[in-house]
Amino acid sequence: MIPVFLFHSSLEGIFSDTQADWDFLNGLGTSGHVAVSVAQNFVHDDRPMPLFGVSIDQYWLVYFFPLARMVECLLGMSPARIVLTDRWITWMRPYVAAPLVVVGYWVGQQLPYLYRMSAATVIPIALLTASLAVADMAGRRTVPNHRIVVRLGELSFAFYLLHNLVLKYGHLVLGAVEKDGDLVGPNCGMPAGIALIVAAFLLSLLLAWVMNVLVERPAIRRWSRPRPVPGPAPTPVGGTA
Repeated sequence: MIPVFLFHSSLEGIFSDTQADWDFLNGLGTSGHVAVSVAQNFVHDDRPMPLFGVSIDQYWLVYFFPLARMVECLLGMSPARIVLTDRWITWMRPYVAAPLVVVGYWVGQQLPYLYRMSAATVIPIALLTASLAVADMAGRRTVPNHRIVVRLGELSFAFYLLHNLVLKYGHLVLGAVEKDGDLVGPNCGMPAGIALIVAAFLLSLLLAWVMNVLVERPAIRRWSRPRPVPGPAPTPVGGTA
């Protein structure tokens, strides 16, 4: 925890002109690491998951526990507020933040499994997301604001909801069995495995498109209302005495 605290404290010094918002962001990042540390060191049982080497309770606390995941939601809201109030640091461009994500991902692979899930990459991803938003607002061209990538982004939530169902029941159809919450077998060679991954991705994307067209868009049209734009103040009628 000491290196994490020092990292967030160093950010505070760099971004001291926006102290309150950055302090909040730093505190959220530290809270995420605290949740993982609690799961890693204090939550134990006799039901290890065969693929990850952690217990089901540890996995649940980090990945499913609402308070732990709420930290990530707030961590997305904090940089959004900084961007909306036009207080983002100018040098944190996407080409600076993207390598930080790569480094965070590599560091995560050297850490225990629970830290790999989000703790090692959540801060760099927040920085990258905010820097891309600033680039959009400034009218700069980036890969994520290409129209094809934007459309894929519109499908991403439905894809997130559906892809695990495709993977789970696709494996069951192909003969896998469920053991301690994980799917085990059957084994296949690399070419067949790659083909199955591509097929699962395309099927999930197709189902996400169907859900977006038939569910999400109609729901948005039915219940979403744009915020009214305030018009100019009315001109006083009549002359002065």
